[in-house]
Formats: sequence, structure tokens, C-alpha cells
Amino acid sequence: MSNLVTKTMTYKNVSNISQRLSSETRLKIIKILMDRDLTVKEVRDIYERKHERDIRRESIYRELEKLRDSGLVKKEYYEEQKNFRYSLSYKIIKIDLDEMEVTFDK
Repeated sequence: MSNLVTKTMTYKNVSNISQRLSSETRLKIIKILMDRDLTVKEVRDIYERKHERDIRRESIYRELEKLRDSGLVKKEYYEEQKNFRYSLSYKIIKIDLDEMEVTFDK
């Protein structure tokens, strides 16, 4: 059973989400997060292994924070492991530009 959430948004809101999705690096990070919650280091390690390209930890962190600021990614602190983990807020995002509605599905 899915958890559909529909939000009526302004052009600015939709533009913000589309800007966050316009980066190839951020899209690759979203794909990496589809499997499980990860730390910045884990995202970086998987990114480098999958794309055979070095990337700085700070770059991954900045991209994750941009995704978090837009609400597409969550950041949670895990006390047992003493670290922050990132996860996707939603698995599916549907944008209806005619109605200015965005539907999120967990």
C-alpha cells in the first residue's frame, strides 16, 4: 500500500524541486539511496565505485544537503553508530505542471 501525498505548490516550489533534480550527480546520489540509508562516506564510496570517478566527501555532503533542503532526502542521527544517515523521503515524485501539484509516494 502506498502513501500518496499531493501538495499544491507555487511555481517557485516546483522550480526548486526541478533544479535539485537537474544535477546528474544528485540524480546518481538519489539512485544510490534507493536501496538503503547511508552515511556521506558510504554514498561517496558507492558513487566512486559505480562511476569510476573520484569525488570529494565535501561535494557529496553539499549535494546531499541540497536534496535535504528540498525535502527529497531525510537526514537522521543514529545514536548507536554516532553518525548521520541519509535516506530518500519518497520513492516516486510526480509533477503536474498544469495543476501545479506534486504527488509524493513513499
